[in-house]
Amino acid sequence: MDPHGSPQLFLKRGPVILYRFGSWNGVAWTGFPHLKPDRYSTRNFVSNEKEVFFTYYARNSSDLLRVTLSPSGVVQRLKWMDETHTWVGSSAKMDNECSNYSICGAYASCNTNNLPMCTCFKGFVPKSQQQWSIFNWSAGCIRKTPLDCQHGDGFVKYEAVKLPDTSHSSTVKYISLVQCKKLCINNCSCTAYATLDIREGGSGCLLWFTDLFDIANVMGGQDLYVRVAASEADIEPNPRNGTQVDPAYEKNTGNKKQLLIVKLTISLTVVTTLSFVILCVRGKLRRKGEDLLLFDLGMSPKADSAELTEENQLGKNFGMARIFGGNESQANTNRIVGTYGYMSPEYAIEGIFSIKSDVFSFGVLLLEIVSGKKNTGFYQTASLNLLGYAWAMWTSDKGLELKDPVLEVVASSNHIIELILASDTITPTRFIRDGETLVSSPEIFELGFFSPGNSTKRYLGIWYKKSPETVVWVANRNNPIIDRQGVLTIINNGNLVLLNKTKSIIWSSNTSRTVENPVAQLLDSGNLVLKDNFSTGNTNDYAKSLS
Repeated sequence: MDPHGSPQLFLKRGPVILYRFGSWNGVAWTGFPHLKPDRYSTRNFVSNEKEVFFTYYARNSSDLLRVTLSPSGVVQRLKWMDETHTWVGSSAKMDNECSNYSICGAYASCNTNNLPMCTCFKGFVPKSQQQWSIFNWSAGCIRKTPLDCQHGDGFVKYEAVKLPDTSHSSTVKYISLVQCKKLCINNCSCTAYATLDIREGGSGCLLWFTDLFDIANVMGGQDLYVRVAASEADIEPNPRNGTQVDPAYEKNTGNKKQLLIVKLTISLTVVTTLSFVILCVRGKLRRKGEDLLLFDLGMSPKADSAELTEENQLGKNFGMARIFGGNESQANTNRIVGTYGYMSPEYAIEGIFSIKSDVFSFGVLLLEIVSGKKNTGFYQTASLNLLGYAWAMWTSDKGLELKDPVLEVVASSNHIIELILASDTITPTRFIRDGETLVSSPEIFELGFFSPGNSTKRYLGIWYKKSPETVVWVANRNNPIIDRQGVLTIINNGNLVLLNKTKSIIWSSNTSRTVENPVAQLLDSGNLVLKDNFSTGNTNDYAKSLS
């Protein structure tokens, strides 16, 4: 991905650009508009001052999706089929000649249905007619008539095209296409403009300030407005100032009062509708509150109650256990019974309970034991209860402060961390040997040692748990281990290292940052990360290419 200008995707072989997928228009890459979200997957593109990234993930966490790139340049989207235990999908083949980067040169559009397939834009002619006649279009096209910014230029609209290379473009968000045109016509260096985001009717502005390259006709493509001399434009110059004015723009500026009335009418309609909905909801809640006064709130014994006798054990009567039938897993009740402070919110408020309700109750009880504090008798200025306080401590990297000081006598902080961590982590005292594996929490990815094909050499890698032969990351690709005595561990300086039989380092995370409680974790995205335990930031990610 090239972050310059409007970020876009390229396919390169070394420094040579083979194909350009185009920039992101809010739905898809402009060069491949047909690759839109489907029922299995969704996409997310983020571009701001700090970062630019694109994610592709499954709508259903149980679905396995991946994107591959073959040595020949074929991009494939694959989905794992549990029924057949195979990967199936579609390919984004670049076998169309118009996919080749800038095959027609500057100011020309490519269309394989035409002969020749390269055509100069209106107001442009081939730079070399001789080369053009022998189907060598790389020199592109030049203007027939020079631009005259001071006295007025115009635009020619091209529909359903792959937008030009945006490496030297600029973007302006949240403005209309009319405003975008005005920005371009008022800047003598602007050569073209287009809508930045095509969602919900379109918004934002994409501006070009250099020659236009790599344009092609594509089904589902966007509209592009190319600057030309007034004599070549689609519309006539405005006689008042000599500039090109969109009729819609002139009409809107001449009827500001009418536009304002329309906006006010829409605003009043929205406010009225929302007010009606709010009143209905408040009335419903008020009636519901009156009904709640009729509820008989039964209280079970508290966790510290003397009533917890041998006959009244937690396992028998705690939480929802006393009101579940033998074959019930979920129900709705008008009578709330249980232990205040331990009941799940959906049961305490709505009377809805399920087999998951006791999970909440048991979690509260465990939190009380570990912290030495009561949930119902807990008071903090910034927290309503123990749960809120615990979450605030955890998210502010103070999770260890939750423990009861009494626990320090029987277990150190490091030992408590060991007990808290799941099976998808490695610590300085918890490592994996050849033959052992690390599994991400939803059991999608697995990390361990493997030998490809008939080879006896051992590699550390990550693969899909359902498809072990599909390896998505390899640590020691160029330095295999020759036996089955490899170990993945965290050493004293906080680095994650792969050791062989002689304790020599075969692979290392090579972080220069010292961490107090280093933990390596295999995420459900397939990324292996090394981080400070209980830390929500400063994460060193060593497998970003897997996400």
